[in-house]
Amino acid sequence: MQGFTRLTFAFVSLFFCLSIQPAAAQSVEEFYRNRSINFFVGAAPGGGYDITARLMAQHFGRHIPGNPSVVVKNMPGASSLQLANYIYNTAPKDGSEIGMPQNTIAFEPLFQILSKSGGNVQFDPRKYGWIGNPVVESMVLISWHTTPFRSYKDLLEKTAVLGASGIDTDNAILPTILSRALNAKIRLVPGYQGPNDLFIALERGEIDAIGATGYSGLMATKGAWLRERKINVLMQFGLKPDARIADVPQAIDVVGTAQDRSALELIFSKYQLTRSVFTPPGVPADRLAALRSAFDGMIADSAFLANATRMGLDITPVRGEEIDALLTNSFAAASEVIDRARALVSSHK
Repeated sequence: MQGFTRLTFAFVSLFFCLSIQPAAAQSVEEFYRNRSINFFVGAAPGGGYDITARLMAQHFGRHIPGNPSVVVKNMPGASSLQLANYIYNTAPKDGSEIGMPQNTIAFEPLFQILSKSGGNVQFDPRKYGWIGNPVVESMVLISWHTTPFRSYKDLLEKTAVLGASGIDTDNAILPTILSRALNAKIRLVPGYQGPNDLFIALERGEIDAIGATGYSGLMATKGAWLRERKINVLMQFGLKPDARIADVPQAIDVVGTAQDRSALELIFSKYQLTRSVFTPPGVPADRLAALRSAFDGMIADSAFLANATRMGLDITPVRGEEIDALLTNSFAAASEVIDRARALVSSHK
């Protein structure tokens, strides 16, 4: 009887151990089979972030072992600060939820644009599991063809009225940089509800220019304006010139001091993360590796690339390991460079 009890106890113990086997002991394929991945986007539906995420959702899952479905969910709020805090602190750390924040969010601890002294930051961007970024967007400053602003140098001579969505958006931040680094004469009018409202205001003559818009998005949505020369491209913002507009000066090349150039290099590093995707910290290493491998497979997928071309998206990938290195280098910048970058972009004075 005692032997039977021991045998029964052994079977019960074995069953109990198998039943509580941690998820981490599963293979990647076992974990993702018959599962949906929640893909949170830190922006409203219909914009560039949302469009890119939905394109990825169509193709990403079939490159992941187990072929999970990918479901896009929008989480707009505070220029992705809400999303960044959620993914870092609340999302399950098992690879079942990922996010696409707006490009500034990884640099918020440095720039402190969204909250004074970075008080609302509840994350360390270097600890996310960065999967990759499919698109490095070139940002440009444009003016309407009937205005007197044909070159960025015209902004140094006469005041231009620029529309903006809000003080913490690129179409406000980049003109602010020009005001502070080049003494450009700019009057910002915030409050427009996204790119479409700004384009309408530009066409109606309510504003002279838009301080920042993505060039690929401009080609996709307002290609006729470019072909018919209804807009002037005055300046581009980024670490490298866009070959499509090689004759347009880069902000990084026209600033007056070496310190300002270093500050702009730090600021413009965020465009390497234009549509970057991340997991929470602590996701099992084999799952993060699988997600990164799936990203590599997706950006080489002919169906994905064909859809991207139809949408006007120029696929210029940055891999997760490259994002890790970029953030490590950025956060190691000299304190005086960080201070100058913060002074150029911050609205908290």
